[in-house]
This record gives sequence, C-alpha cells and structure tokens, in this order.
Amino acid sequence: MIFLFQLIILVALAGSLVGWGAVFRRLARKQPVLARQTRPPVPWGLIDLLLATLLLMTFQLLNVWILTGMLGIQPSRGWEDVSARDLTLILFCEPVANLAAIAAAVAAIGLRTRASAADFGISWRNVWQDMWLGTVAFVMLAPLVYGLQWLLVIWFPYEHPLISALEKHPDLLVQSAVFFSAVVGAPVVEEFFYRVLWQGGLQAFVPRRGDFWHFVFGNAMFPGATPAGLLASDGNGGITTRHQAPAAEVFAILTSSALFALMHVSHGAAPIPLFVLALGLGFVYARTGRVLPCIVIHVWLNAWSLVTLWIGTVVGPGS
Repeated sequence: MIFLFQLIILVALAGSLVGWGAVFRRLARKQPVLARQTRPPVPWGLIDLLLATLLLMTFQLLNVWILTGMLGIQPSRGWEDVSARDLTLILFCEPVANLAAIAAAVAAIGLRTRASAADFGISWRNVWQDMWLGTVAFVMLAPLVYGLQWLLVIWFPYEHPLISALEKHPDLLVQSAVFFSAVVGAPVVEEFFYRVLWQGGLQAFVPRRGDFWHFVFGNAMFPGATPAGLLASDGNGGITTRHQAPAAEVFAILTSSALFALMHVSHGAAPIPLFVLALGLGFVYARTGRVLPCIVIHVWLNAWSLVTLWIGTVVGPGS
C-alpha cells in the first residue's frame, strides 16, 4: 500500500514538472497559458451576493436548529465529545444544508436576473474536457499547495475538524460522512460561492463602480442590453466589455481567493496554501468561465488529503 502510494506521488510530481515546463514554454513564446473564453459579464449585482451569503448563513442556522432542537445533538460541544452516530449525522447534515443554500441562491439569482446556465459557469458540452483540465491543473497545483503546507506545519500546527473526526472515530459511517462532506459538499458549495458568485460578480463590479444602481442590482436594471459605459475597444477595432480587462480579472481573483482563505482561518496555517490554491482555481475559472474544472481540482485535492490521512491513521505506516 505504501509503495503504491509513493509511486503515485512520483508519477504526479513528474506530471507536475511536465505541466509547468509547458507553461513556461508558452510564456516564453508569449502564448496564453490557457485560452480565454469570451463571455459577457454576469448579470447579478452586490445585492445578489448579499442574498447568497444570507441564505448560506440561514441554512446553516436551520441545520443547527434541526440537530439541536429535533435530534437532540449538540454540535457546539465539539466533535470529539459526540458519539459516532451523532457525528455521522452532523457531518452529513452540514454539507446537505450548504448544498441546499447554494441551490436556493442560484435559483433566486437566476429568477431575479434571468441569468443563464452559462452565467453560472455550467456547460454540459465541455464535461470531459473540463474533467481533464481539472485533473491536469490539480497535478500541477498539488505540489505547490502540499509543499507549502508541509513547510508551514513545522511552525504552525495544521488543524481541521474533519481530520480530528477521522482520527477520533475511524468508523465506516463516520469515514463515509467525512468523504461526503469533503469530496462532494465542500467542492461544489465553495466553488459556486467563491468562484461563480463572488469572483464572477467582482469581475463585473469593477467597471460598474461608477454606476450605483447597476453596481447594486446588476443587469436586472438594464434588461437585454449592456450599458454603453461598460463597453471598451478590444484594441483590434472591435468592442469588448470592460469586465474582461486584466485589472478587473486580477482584482476578482485576488479578492475571492482572499475570502476563500479567510474562511479557513481557524485551521492553523491552512489559509496560506489555500490562498495559493484559490489563485489557481480563480485563474482557471477566469479563463474558461466554467465551474466544473474548479470543482474537479477541489475534489481531487480533498480526496487526496483524505487518502493521505487514511493511510497514516487507519492503514498505518507499516502496511
């Protein structure tokens, strides 16, 4: 088991080197690292981001109320002090509540702004391409993220509630719940929230900052048209939207990445490598406009982290 694990790591490292070599060759030739997919700015405004955040908080509070008031479980006591059965319920209910909140937010924003599936980064025509892109990007990003995390753990212990849960309760049901939370719930919820809603919104907000109503309410104030103030020359005699300007893209990636990292501030030094990860996720989303590659990267990262932990705590180093 350990030999196979080490072999996979060596293959992944080799793949990462090949990938980064291709990136540097493209940069040297002044070619784009990843082709930019042209798309219009997202139609939602600041009020929609506040709505999504409010819905997420509301569903999380509702989840706590159900656990405590209806099931008699006290999540606030700490996961180490609850039974395996109760912990399984906690771990299953939390991602379900978050998934429901994101689904409600997407539905509400879609109804208000008439946003399309493409606006939300959804494209069924590119599924296999996106899965491959996400896998390649994970192989390239993983050594940077894990290497940085390994260096930081020397000075700052890494803490994560899911790790504590798996170490304290190596039961099959708890492991299944941890897997569902980390590999299904978290990637979908966080990529839609931080990349699609926040990064997509922030990139569109930059050129709208001089128009209060459009900034707050989005394109719902301008149905069927893009305000002239948001149009700019593409340098080749054509017209493009200002949200595609490099400054808007960089601002959106940096800000959404910082928000993503700050939400993990209770996990020791995790925000630093997660910020690096989020930069990669943000770049992929900005260039493709599709959320699936980001979800795939996130799924691979969390799944690999769980496999590493499982080998260390359940299988044992001697296996």
